Amino acid sequence: MATGQATPARPATSAPGGPPARPAAQAPLSFKGFEVVLADTSFKGELGGSYKDGAVKHIPAENGLAFADLPAKLVRLTKDCWTVASRSADAQRSRLQVGAGAMANHIPGLVSARLNNRNLFAASQINQRNAPYVPQTGPLADVTIAHDWKLMQEIVRVNAYTFRGESSRTPSQIEAVGGFHPPVTRTDRFYVDEYIFPCFQRYLKRRLNIDLTKAQFDQVYNQNVMPHDRVLLNNYFVWCSMVETESHHIGRMVVNETLKNYISTSKWLPVAKSFAGARGWLYATRVCGGFDVTSFPAWAKDRANEQEVAFAGSLPWDEVVAFRQLNEWSKFTGPIYLRTAFRTRNQIACQEIYELLSGKNQQ
Repeated sequence: MATGQATPARPATSAPGGPPARPAAQAPLSFKGFEVVLADTSFKGELGGSYKDGAVKHIPAENGLAFADLPAKLVRLTKDCWTVASRSADAQRSRLQVGAGAMANHIPGLVSARLNNRNLFAASQINQRNAPYVPQTGPLADVTIAHDWKLMQEIVRVNAYTFRGESSRTPSQIEAVGGFHPPVTRTDRFYVDEYIFPCFQRYLKRRLNIDLTKAQFDQVYNQNVMPHDRVLLNNYFVWCSMVETESHHIGRMVVNETLKNYISTSKWLPVAKSFAGARGWLYATRVCGGFDVTSFPAWAKDRANEQEVAFAGSLPWDEVVAFRQLNEWSKFTGPIYLRTAFRTRNQIACQEIYELLSGKNQQ
């Protein structure tokens, strides 16, 4: 487990394969399973480099690695996805009415009877149950429900070393929770208030023109509702179900990452570094079977500059191979931490990541 505390001063190791380094002036933090390596000061780049043809070449992982298993629901959706049905233009329709349509003429009388008996809740329930049908809309965007799942099969999957920036969480904190986890797993109050509530609020406004207040949402989310709020609770469950289904759709993730089931990493270190920001941390990770989003321009065009490799599900701490901190000016500071086994497991990738974390411009 990472200590997160300064240890007694000790020599830092040199670059992979290089001469011994001089002891650091300040004692570095200690993290179990990682060695402390001084950065190569011959590299002066900070967010430099460029790429051509719209895509960065990824850093290959070791040969022979199997892709991580995909979530069962994603496999099922891409294999047996449905398509939107349409009625034939010359199809004849009967005038037979069923359900709410059949009793529509009786609804005003039923409502009036309940109102005359001062049963406001019963009258409200009748109106709500027999309200005109409103076409469904996407849970996080003003679009139809995703049905183009077979396109997921066109996205290239890769075994690669990629980068991820974290603006606030330290290596100790990430190790403590077992690695990186996708947004759909988050239930902390900050995420509920700042992401889930606004998305559900916009959904109700788009579809039903309902203005949801924060107080109403809190009652619904905590399932502490009054009888007249039960319709809101039902809408929330429907919305959650749609969100959970679309959480596996990469095209929708590119539009809105809220409650998606992917960890975003990047082939392009400067992008990850920008997400880390002042005093953040930059992590190098190994992804096995990550989706190279840039391989499918139809979905990547709006975020092609992020050079994203999306990993389905949680990315374990064991797949973090290196990291380095940024200072208050968002520049690298302090030593580089390399996983102990990384040198022998993949010397080429280890050397490349070491140089990039030292400040080398990525080509």
